[in-house]
Amino acid sequence: MKIKTKIQNYINDFEPVTKNNGSKIWVLKDSASKKLEKSIYDAHEGSYPNDYIYSTYLCILENLLNYDINSIDDIDDIRHELIDSMVSIYTHDLTEWLHSDISNVYYLDIAITECLCKNGFELLATAQYISIDEVFEYVLELLRD
Repeated sequence: MKIKTKIQNYINDFEPVTKNNGSKIWVLKDSASKKLEKSIYDAHEGSYPNDYIYSTYLCILENLLNYDINSIDDIDDIRHELIDSMVSIYTHDLTEWLHSDISNVYYLDIAITECLCKNGFELLATAQYISIDEVFEYVLELLRD
């Protein structure tokens, strides 16, 4: 099976659900692939189900369709560019991301210790990049199978 067909099939396993407050979230259909279900479960790394993980996972899959991809190596080659394009450019969005889950402070800790950030904006953007990259790794592993 072609890699883009595989990606599209996984995208088709998602469906939108509207919450009581009117916001839309993405969930897996009951008929979703067991491999996808396990990969998303693993991406949560033992934490409770998280709308951010689901939406980030889907966004990565959808963004992959915008690239000329013929193999897993092609995906790894565009990894930085794709993730960088997903990082919020507005401080409000970055602080909203940070506030959305207490465990996002973990990514701040990594950004502080591993990166030479010049200011708070750069620190938040780097932390979000790291969190997206973590989900990207699970997507990559799924597509390798």
